[in-house]
Amino acid sequence: MVVESSAAPLNVHTGVIRPSRLLSSVGALKQMKHTDQIGADRVTATLQLDGTQTVGDIFEFPFYARGNETQFMISTQGDTVNGIWELYVNGQLEPVWNTIDEAGKFYVEDVGTGYTDDTTDAGDAGAGDVDMLPAAEAINDRCLFGWGAPFRGIRIDIGTPGVGATGVWEYWDGAAWSAIPQVVDGTAGLTAAAGNHDVTFDPDLMTGWAANDPGAASTETLYYVQFRVTAANFTTIPIADQIWINGGHNEYSAGSAAINRLITLVNSINPGYNLIRAVVTGKHYAATADYYIHIAGASIQ
Repeated sequence: MVVESSAAPLNVHTGVIRPSRLLSSVGALKQMKHTDQIGADRVTATLQLDGTQTVGDIFEFPFYARGNETQFMISTQGDTVNGIWELYVNGQLEPVWNTIDEAGKFYVEDVGTGYTDDTTDAGDAGAGDVDMLPAAEAINDRCLFGWGAPFRGIRIDIGTPGVGATGVWEYWDGAAWSAIPQVVDGTAGLTAAAGNHDVTFDPDLMTGWAANDPGAASTETLYYVQFRVTAANFTTIPIADQIWINGGHNEYSAGSAAINRLITLVNSINPGYNLIRAVVTGKHYAATADYYIHIAGASIQ
């Protein structure tokens, strides 16, 4: 159930009540606090959470804007390990591409020798340093892409295209690896030309998608998809430069330092009424930690 905060903050510049408010799926009412920075002509609305949020909780921010806010931003910050959110602007999902090392893992498995963790190389911008498969690939060799919550796509910057590929994209359905329904493979089985290519899918169609450990002591329990070799016919092994995950707004911090990340939204904020929805999709923050959501923009009312 979505409940509405009864608080309507006062616009101290005009003396009128701002229409902006907070809707929340959690039981306790939450109040948005508005702060004006007059010199920057900027309004910031801050919501403080208490760390009890869980996967599936929804927070909605209806507000009015005076103009088209192309540089509208959202930030979240906390003082411990936090969570993953999906953001919707006026009903449109925001694509948020995170380097895979932010809250994920990249493994390559050689069925003869085991797993190689190449997450660091996959997350940085180094050229030609991410082997997508073993040098002499065999049937059932695979590369695995893991994230802390269900995600919607993988972006691969291909440096060296594979030649001669037969493989399948799969996810862990809680009991076995299953083909990803309606997957759109912009990499053409890791053989597309050099450059950025996306593999996209809808997690709502991936029945039973569950976090798992792919099968070795050195791997990590996450939500994985994999590209698995079904016929060993690569004559050139694909090599990538960098890998991203379309995994929502990630607020993961491995240590105790506070973080404050800003997103410039792709979907436009319109003159007039707007609605931002934030959905908790992954939770890995401490229950006692304060957690903040900030919304800021030059023309927000």
